[in-house]
Amino acid sequence: MNPIKALLTRLRLARWRKKLKADKGFSLRLRNPAAFLQGLAREDVAYVVLRWYDDVPQVLSRQVVDDIDLLVEHGSLPRIAAAMPFFNLGRKAQKVKFDLYSDSGRTGLSYRQLPYYPPVRARHLLDRRQLDPRGWYRIAPADYLPALVYHLTYHKRQASGLRMLPGDSDASRQTAKKDYRQRLLEEARREGVALPPLDSLLECHQWLLEQAWAIPFDLIRRWPDQDAWLDHVHALETARLHTRTPQAPHNLVILVTRQETREHQHEQHIVDTLARHGTVLQRQPLNPDQVRRLLWWARGGNWLATKHYALSAPDTLITCQLPAGAAASIKAELRKSLSRQHGKQNWLHGTDDLAEALYYQHLISRDDYRTPFLTAGQ
Repeated sequence: MNPIKALLTRLRLARWRKKLKADKGFSLRLRNPAAFLQGLAREDVAYVVLRWYDDVPQVLSRQVVDDIDLLVEHGSLPRIAAAMPFFNLGRKAQKVKFDLYSDSGRTGLSYRQLPYYPPVRARHLLDRRQLDPRGWYRIAPADYLPALVYHLTYHKRQASGLRMLPGDSDASRQTAKKDYRQRLLEEARREGVALPPLDSLLECHQWLLEQAWAIPFDLIRRWPDQDAWLDHVHALETARLHTRTPQAPHNLVILVTRQETREHQHEQHIVDTLARHGTVLQRQPLNPDQVRRLLWWARGGNWLATKHYALSAPDTLITCQLPAGAAASIKAELRKSLSRQHGKQNWLHGTDDLAEALYYQHLISRDDYRTPFLTAGQ
């Protein structure tokens, strides 16, 4: 890289990092968007264009005015800055906007301060990406429709123009910028996927459950901009969990220790602390299938280490009964005491209410929570 280009890259990166501290999303406007995508490949940035692949050539040539959403790997900002074309002057109307999200959801490349997709799933998309013949990386065909329906169901929601429930009237639909239902059907035809009629958000959610791509239950209440749709899907899944396990004690809590806890041999300390406050019912090392299911289906603080980009995999499941309202303070006490000794880490993940506890029990005991293509510890 020539000295002027290197200086410009450093200046861009410094300006971006200042902006990213606000964590309000991150976008770039490019006068030569095709050169930018070529630059990402040159700088070895793992990325995918997230959707609407037949529109991309027209957007790149500015025949169609639209944004392009990219999922990029964590830690790639310096290489993204280096991938920028040297000259990028011009008015907004002369440029194409790229919205960037990282697989970790950190350093400001987030969806409203949360990962755009759960990090293990986002990494799955990047690891299996394919080069489109037209010159950019796309999501693999087997993953594309589930990832697209996830976007419409949990990002767009009622702004997609879909009914919330199958029986809702046409008048209940919100006006959408595009006919997303029709576009989804067209994408399915192009991809050769036999997609059932998805006329409502609920039908999309049910289909995603079948595809092992529905939103993790313990993420629903933490999702940005809570609304009637999220209330409905949370209530629906809560009722299902209680129906499957009708006699569960109201003060049931599940804690999952992470691999760092085993490495530092602090699992017994956690069990002893829980026993002082309540009753420890079971301590269960997780087998590879259970680890896979938790990584894919449970929020788990995103299963990432605290200060660096590395998997912090679930290790042992502890079932206990704790006094009402005490779980949060006990978890905080444990994390604080362990972090004082060994540096800040998450150390363990715990459920916040009975429905989440039942969800975790089902995740480790039921085979109906599938995990696409993952290997243990991935």
